[in-house]
Amino acid sequence: MKKKKILALLLAGSVAATVFAATGCGDPNTGGDKDNSTPLAADKKIYVVGDSTVCSFSDSYYLPRYGYGTQLYNYFNVQENQVNNLALSGRSSWSFTYETNYTTLKSSIGAGDYLIIGFGHNDQKDDIYTNPNLTTDSSEQIDGVINKQPKTHYASFKRSLYENYIKVAEDAGATAILCTPIVRLNDKNDYSGNSGHIRATSDGGKNPGGDWAKAIRELGEEKNVDVVDLTELTKNDYIAKGYTEAAKYHAATGAKWTDDTKTAKEATGTDGTHTNMYGAKMNAYYIANALKSSSNPISKNIKDNIVKPTYENDYNAGINSDYEIVDYKPFDPTTSGTSMLGALQAENWYATAFGSMGAAMSTETGSVTQNETSDGSLSFTVEEKLEKLKIASGEEGIVCAFTQLASNATFKISADVTINDYTAHAQTGFGIMLRDDIYIDKRDSSILSNYAAAGVYGLSTAANILYTRENGALKPVNKAQTLDTEKTHTLSIERSGKTVTVTFDGMSQQYPDFDVVVKDSEYMYICLYTSRGTAVTFNNVNLQITGTSEA
Repeated sequence: MKKKKILALLLAGSVAATVFAATGCGDPNTGGDKDNSTPLAADKKIYVVGDSTVCSFSDSYYLPRYGYGTQLYNYFNVQENQVNNLALSGRSSWSFTYETNYTTLKSSIGAGDYLIIGFGHNDQKDDIYTNPNLTTDSSEQIDGVINKQPKTHYASFKRSLYENYIKVAEDAGATAILCTPIVRLNDKNDYSGNSGHIRATSDGGKNPGGDWAKAIRELGEEKNVDVVDLTELTKNDYIAKGYTEAAKYHAATGAKWTDDTKTAKEATGTDGTHTNMYGAKMNAYYIANALKSSSNPISKNIKDNIVKPTYENDYNAGINSDYEIVDYKPFDPTTSGTSMLGALQAENWYATAFGSMGAAMSTETGSVTQNETSDGSLSFTVEEKLEKLKIASGEEGIVCAFTQLASNATFKISADVTINDYTAHAQTGFGIMLRDDIYIDKRDSSILSNYAAAGVYGLSTAANILYTRENGALKPVNKAQTLDTEKTHTLSIERSGKTVTVTFDGMSQQYPDFDVVVKDSEYMYICLYTSRGTAVTFNNVNLQITGTSEA
């Protein structure tokens, strides 16, 4: 059987790649407007699966995140709704199979459809790891974790891609196309290691490393499936451009004024993993351009004279026109001042109250007390006294003890919580939250920042247990639950990579790729908080910094 080629565009002036170049994969930037390509049949679809470099987002960033699956329609002769982008942030080729979107893929894909497969970034993470060094038919098994539940699965990355995606497509009469992962932006312009998905160990160190892009290339040749080598394409492009120019492909959490006239903005908080619209469009172009001159049947459905995106033509389209520069400076314990609630003795822990207060901030707003313990463990009692600071859909205010962490830190914090007083009100609550920003004694009803809470709000007979606020929207997980106010509750938040897991007693929720760098790109904050007349004691507060995330 004739083997498929690895499809890669060799950029002009770049070092020759150690992959096959598809014949005729030039750079057609010129040509007429007439399009003689064949439209994809109306009853056919291009399905797309993968991770956060592929999926869609809903961001409030200055340069929001876009995966390349959102931009494929620009280059294929299709209606936009014929590209069914099922990709999800934070998933590996194995963990994606537990998602509803995977069920949708298996039940929907049919003869004449296409499946573009873009995994590799998260297959390097311990809990959802797959091994790139094993063969496609390897029977070796490994323990993983899905929603904090242990799961055993085949360890092989190649087997995962083949059985879960390629075989699913081919059994349905569809055509599978593999993509290697895009590189991660590297400020030293070095893509020979982790940034190029070549690792000595897994992300976390519990499993072997390897070369995930190489494994995909080998699988494509073995199973006669076309491979678009995005790792090689993006690496060559990034090296040729250099870090500053390559960064323009990437999402940016914020912006600053370029000068005192406040007429022009400059991106800040570059996200080295995720692309903006311009970067996503470039990666979609690479896919289309590589396939256009291939023998893959989809080549006839790619538009004629496709044009490579440029910074001048495509960058500005990805800017969030609604983004407003916020007058916010990260908390600095040496200059930010001490709260009216007083100072705490515990190192790197502070007190504050902020948000929608209903009255001016004063010592009567609430209290944060550090308790003495016989074993030296941390204990805080936090109380909101005015019954004014609330947790509501359109406004929010809290009293809290907090600590500041670097935005790329991974950690676990846990505490045992005893309820001293719980007010009968739908806007009362308490818990531990991981949030984007912090303020000292600031009265401002517009503060609706991103956070994930191992906490509760609402009546004790109709409590919302575990919730987030994201892009301003309050999103409870377990609604109208009964809260046992006589019980000591165990709360925890864990961040591994960019996945945040919140736990309240036996209830747990994972948020892959949770965003806590919109307003403060340097730091994030852990808060032990209360609202609206609630007083609780956080005992056995245990914070462990476990490392840093590459994401």
